[in-house]
Amino acid sequence: MAAIFWIVRVLKYWLIAWVLLSWIPGLAGSDLYMLIGLPVAWLTIPFSFLHTDTIDFSPIPTIFILNIIERWAARNMAGAQVHPSTAPIPDAREMQPASGDSTHGI
Repeated sequence: MAAIFWIVRVLKYWLIAWVLLSWIPGLAGSDLYMLIGLPVAWLTIPFSFLHTDTIDFSPIPTIFILNIIERWAARNMAGAQVHPSTAPIPDAREMQPASGDSTHGI
């Protein structure tokens, strides 16, 4: 699971870097841009219908799906700790003082 986590994390940040490079004039069609896009461009192909004339929205759902996979892998890693926000809420009966315990004043 750790390998999946790190591969997805690297792909996600590589994709973000590729998108940011597309905004730099003169770099969008360069060989450097194409080389950087090789490992991640195939990830956006299923969402190519989101490409308009001027803006390509296909990286947005791709990053969203990569985030879901990354969180899944993080939760399933061996020895992973339960995050406090996902820990089960204790039952109110479990929080009752034992009989004989005095929690109030005199």
